[in-house]
Amino acid sequence: MMKKDIIMFDLGGILYSIKHSFTHQALRALQRKDAEPIVFSLEQADPIFGLYDSGHINTIEFCNHLRNQHHIIATDHDIHHAWNAMLIGIYDYAEELVLEAKKYAQIALLSNINHIHYSAIQKECSSLFSLFDFTFFSFHVKMRKPHDDIFKYALETVKAKPESILFLDDTPANIKAAQSFGIDARLIIPDTKWHIDIMQEFTRY
Repeated sequence: MMKKDIIMFDLGGILYSIKHSFTHQALRALQRKDAEPIVFSLEQADPIFGLYDSGHINTIEFCNHLRNQHHIIATDHDIHHAWNAMLIGIYDYAEELVLEAKKYAQIALLSNINHIHYSAIQKECSSLFSLFDFTFFSFHVKMRKPHDDIFKYALETVKAKPESILFLDDTPANIKAAQSFGIDARLIIPDTKWHIDIMQEFTRY
């Protein structure tokens, strides 16, 4: 691996363990029994989730949509709880990996995340987040992967050539989008030993 100026991490599936199926099950439990299950996975989801991740609707609108369009019968609190069911916790290697990356490049975090999830993990992740030179949270910048605008914004902000950026993400569409800009993007398979291989690459500089 050539020397990089920026090492850019996704959050969910890379530094923080998430299980989409847990939230899918939790939301289904709140639906009317005759309702169609909500489409929600890493590969495919109802557009409402993208709108919420990109900050184009607020939390009240998000909860109301789930009640009105997906026949969820629950309070906001119950919806928040179900929505957060996917949040497992920081991977035990995450901080060590980020600290190692900082020895060789500036580091950035580029995450599709919404207000409910951010609020739920902010305290837990405060130490981890503080390590980054740049943080791009989709709900805050009003853009989300895999759309071009968030990659353009990140490139303009970090002021680095695309080929000098290593981007680690667990979603094929995000990898493809990043590669279209010339970024060295690697598809990561969560819950494997991928971080060991990456750390070994760092030491080859």
